[in-house]
Amino acid sequence: MVTQYTLTWTSKVKDVLGPEYAFVDEERTRETDLRDLLTHCTGLNNVGWPSMAEFYERFEYNNWAYALLSHVVEVLSGEYYETTLEKRNFKPLEMNESRLLGKTITANAPGMAKPYFNAENKLILTDPSIYE
Repeated sequence: MVTQYTLTWTSKVKDVLGPEYAFVDEERTRETDLRDLLTHCTGLNNVGWPSMAEFYERFEYNNWAYALLSHVVEVLSGEYYETTLEKRNFKPLEMNESRLLGKTITANAPGMAKPYFNAENKLILTDPSIYE
């Protein structure tokens, strides 16, 4: 996507999404770039938008950053994220069994990978409904 739309990893999110885009503070709104979203360096927590750390202070895993990146894809492509992913990734790579969880497949579908977590160096199978 980056090369087709002449973006770089340091392109500012506000330049892509326009004036209606804003984070919780002026600095993050002005400075956040695509790389910051990908590397979880915005300082925002995974629960919502209130800040947990200073901007660039530390790695702070954040699902919302990836959701925002999917919106960037939609704005640039003019189509749903799922459609772009299918056309540009899944089909060319012949990933015929790949789906987006919750959109085109459910967590309990046949062939779906099962979720595990590590507890004291043991993998424990969890309930797939955690994805729903």
